[in-house]
Amino acid sequence: MEIELRAFSPDDLDAVVDLSLRAWEPLFTSFPGLVGAELAVTLHPDWRAEQAQVVRDCCSASGHRVEVAVVQDQVVGFAVVILDAETSTGELHLIAVDPAHQGNGVAGSLNDWALDAMRTAGMQMARVGTGGDVPAAPSRRPA
Repeated sequence: MEIELRAFSPDDLDAVVDLSLRAWEPLFTSFPGLVGAELAVTLHPDWRAEQAQVVRDCCSASGHRVEVAVVQDQVVGFAVVILDAETSTGELHLIAVDPAHQGNGVAGSLNDWALDAMRTAGMQMARVGTGGDVPAAPSRRPA
């Protein structure tokens, strides 16, 4: 499978939002089991709308670098990097891969791009976070 990485285009937005919701659904559906149904609903009453807006905002924010992964002319993943020149810190702020393409190296390619973007921009520290939940386990496995 050939993975092409390219800069995000506004034409990619709908595909990026859709794949992110599919990718993050296991986290949000497991959330009530982690914190309880009442707290889960209080914190995320409509997680789909909330996360769709987060993705839209991140993809259009000035200063954010957004890259998409494309397989056979289909957007299958994306990553958002934020660079803070003041602290020389780069952050992999968001990353998602369509579930149909997970486990095929897409996330690894996006991670490599993110680290390279940080290095190229002169960042001295890279930051990335992930939850301790079961759906995020693949992102925590050793390289």
